[in-house]
Amino acid sequence: MSGMEERILRCAAEQVPQGAQNDGKGICRDGTLPSATSPQGERILRCAAEQVPQGARNDGKAPCYPLLGLSRHRMEVDGEGVTTLVAGAGCPLCCAYCINKKVLRQAPTWVTAEELLEKTRIDDLYFRATGGGLCFGGGESLLHLDFYEAFRPLCPDWRFTAETCLNLPPRDLIRAAAVFDAFIIDVKSLDPAVYRRYTGREQGPLWENLRYLAEHFDPVRLHLRVPLIPGYNDEADQAKTEAALRELGFTQIERFPYVVREE
Repeated sequence: MSGMEERILRCAAEQVPQGAQNDGKGICRDGTLPSATSPQGERILRCAAEQVPQGARNDGKAPCYPLLGLSRHRMEVDGEGVTTLVAGAGCPLCCAYCINKKVLRQAPTWVTAEELLEKTRIDDLYFRATGGGLCFGGGESLLHLDFYEAFRPLCPDWRFTAETCLNLPPRDLIRAAAVFDAFIIDVKSLDPAVYRRYTGREQGPLWENLRYLAEHFDPVRLHLRVPLIPGYNDEADQAKTEAALRELGFTQIERFPYVVREE
């Protein structure tokens, strides 16, 4: 196993709760890693190869963002007001029906905070007049916290929304909560088996992160999406997931049928 392969597998292991058993379906944190040639290890490495851009890197001088594209003048789809969707590279999951798989394979353009501001400030008037701003998606938006902490002070009047699966260390969510005004959360399913089969990953800290947001955020600022995924869950699972979320205190919950797109 190469050093890079071991690093990728170990990063994946860090997001599985302490004491989890390595039953061949996931990775545990007891120090054991799957072989890079095992089905489990191969899937993780394949996802990393597909979704982490090759040949692009931060030069270490300033936090940079791996920009894949911008979509301007969006209304009522990414939060309040007029919004620009900012798509970034990278994702910890490997969803069977990932709608952005082709996009995530593209090499991004690395931009500094000042460069992204220059690309988006054309809609400053719309943002301030409607209470809108930027919605960061991908991929997993919360992989780029150093960048957001540098970028946010440049545009304090804009609304910042993050699209996230919440499969990240709780310490990162706490940092994100200090930067973002709202979150759009792609829950997938709260059934561990469904989640594992569909995403190729364990739920890890998902529950802990949901509880943190429920306790520290106004529920109006949290939009949770629960899909009906063909071949992976059913309406009963959707209803069970929604009920568990409402029990935590969430109110803005959207149930919808997932449309599988052709490659």
